[in-house]
Amino acid sequence: QNIQIIQAEAIRERNYGVYTRKNKWDVKKELGDEEFKKLRRAFDYPIENGESLKQVYEREIPYFQQEIEPKLRNGKNVIIASSGNALRALVKYLEQIPDEQISELEIGTGEAYVYNTDSKDKVISKEIRGANSPQTYANPSGSHSPRARYSYVRQQTARLDTPPPAVCPQPATATSSHAPPYPKIA
Repeated sequence: QNIQIIQAEAIRERNYGVYTRKNKWDVKKELGDEEFKKLRRAFDYPIENGESLKQVYEREIPYFQQEIEPKLRNGKNVIIASSGNALRALVKYLEQIPDEQISELEIGTGEAYVYNTDSKDKVISKEIRGANSPQTYANPSGSHSPRARYSYVRQQTARLDTPPPAVCPQPATATSSHAPPYPKIA
């Protein structure tokens, strides 16, 4: 089956400015633990010639609202593959995580987040698939809708920059050897 791949500039890794192309462990030595954590995880930490997570959120969420949510409302399934910070911004939006708590969100390498939403785009369940953290979170009413699923896959990188992501709005089937076949999630 053909899956349309869209490379969206809006859903790319954040620009680390002066730290781009530097090894993150060297940057940690240069900055120290506290500043390094702020650099990598804080919501509104400015970087010279770069972007904060807030700036990533501000470029990414309008694209998501304009281009992806309408596809989901029309019954399409979408996979979004990108880097950790781009995905953290989307998870912040979907789960309505407060600015001061976003620094605690860690998306494990190889984890896929699958969200089910209601007709108003509100998340009603979340499942984390992958070897790092096989967990399911459902809303208290127990309602699960197959209407829309988002998958987020973080690519491991030793550097602070990554290639642009792919957004795939056409259905595809995914299976796993660890569980029964999954419903269409692409």
